[in-house]
Amino acid sequence: MKILSLIDAISGGGAMVMYNIIKELPQYDHVIVTAAAREVRQIGLPQMIAEAGIPVKYLNAVRENVAHSLLEDFVLQYDPDIILNHWWRSSRFQRLNNFGRTRKVYGRAKLVLVSHNNDPSPPGYHTVVSVSKHNSQFQKYNRETKNHRVIYNGIDLERFNVPKNTTPGRFTIGRISALPKFKIPYDHISFLNSFDIPNALYKIVGEGERRGHLLRDVRHLNVQNKFDLPGEIPNEQIPDMLATFDMVLYVTEKSEAFSLAILEAMASGLPIVTQNMGGMPEQIVHGKCGFLASSRRELKHYCEMLANDPQLLKDMSARAKERSKAFSVQKMGQEYDKLFKELVNGQG
Repeated sequence: MKILSLIDAISGGGAMVMYNIIKELPQYDHVIVTAAAREVRQIGLPQMIAEAGIPVKYLNAVRENVAHSLLEDFVLQYDPDIILNHWWRSSRFQRLNNFGRTRKVYGRAKLVLVSHNNDPSPPGYHTVVSVSKHNSQFQKYNRETKNHRVIYNGIDLERFNVPKNTTPGRFTIGRISALPKFKIPYDHISFLNSFDIPNALYKIVGEGERRGHLLRDVRHLNVQNKFDLPGEIPNEQIPDMLATFDMVLYVTEKSEAFSLAILEAMASGLPIVTQNMGGMPEQIVHGKCGFLASSRRELKHYCEMLANDPQLLKDMSARAKERSKAFSVQKMGQEYDKLFKELVNGQG
């Protein structure tokens, strides 16, 4: 079976999900097609893909119409059985997501869209995969595609079996994620600074348009001793960084369908405090492996509770690690393998 994975750029959570699917299904012939240009330095996830020997076709296009034409040419040459499109609404080339309208160009290929967005998906696909039940609710507005299913994202849990390496005398509240505007609140530094945790150290790891503003707020409030914003780190360093946290506070301005950042933190044995929205209730069992808050007041309360109760922190840490086993990369691979076989055999 030949599987073509289509993605806007080889970065972020969607690209990691794509990589994990490919790694879990080595029995198939894979190729990645990305609208991006090849970077001179192949670091992070592109380096992992190169080391795994997964071929990548860089469309290297500036305009949508050029990228679309190049994609059509490559598909005709490769002749895949499955085209797996990892769709993000923020993708630069939205027309590539609508290529299902011209499916005649793609011959026998079955078109599958993986929706990482809380938005109705584009039309023209044989199957739409939602990464959470919350996300699947938006697909009812797509009346053309009848075949929907939920497949939770999974990760390699073994990667996160790293010994704890927390800072003595400090209670470290961290998060690792990209930092665009919708991922983290504008006033997040002042909010964290209001917590009644005298020995707190806040680590915000990641890069994005909001990081500069966060750094300015740290300097303006003169709280450099309480905050650490090291920027983006290579993917292979994420488990070691998570091992320096005591817990994770994950707050966003927009609901997410599914959070790999939360899943990786749970696999590292970290309690999670986050908002009760989007796909978060499907990942976090409230009061067991973390807390789902309905207000900022609750977010603050739950963080302070964990900081002041070492036994609760220990118990939740163990339950968080156990909960992460429900989202293994093996389970995800099995679900996609089942889907691909059904489509190729005419059952999907």
